[in-house]
Amino acid sequence: VKDLDESWNESFKGKLPTVEWPLSTSRHKKAAQRLKEHQALTFWQRVFNNINSSSFLLGANNGSWRCTLDFLIANDSNCVKIYEGAYHGKTFSR
Repeated sequence: VKDLDESWNESFKGKLPTVEWPLSTSRHKKAAQRLKEHQALTFWQRVFNNINSSSFLLGANNGSWRCTLDFLIANDSNCVKIYEGAYHGKTFSR
């Protein structure tokens, strides 16, 4: 879990909110569960690459939302949607 936290901070420094260690119990459990579900390093590399290439996830939407580690680990589908490219080319519409 600490590697995920460190990778997040390294990958998105200056782009997305950083994550402070130690994580709360709830965050730690969610992160551990996502890592258990997706054990391949290549999965997480693609997720992080897709975040970096999505202006929507980086905050170019309505300006009030950006992807966070909490969003990524919140449930069993957010990281999969990012992995599959669901946010590529997504724009904010009112």
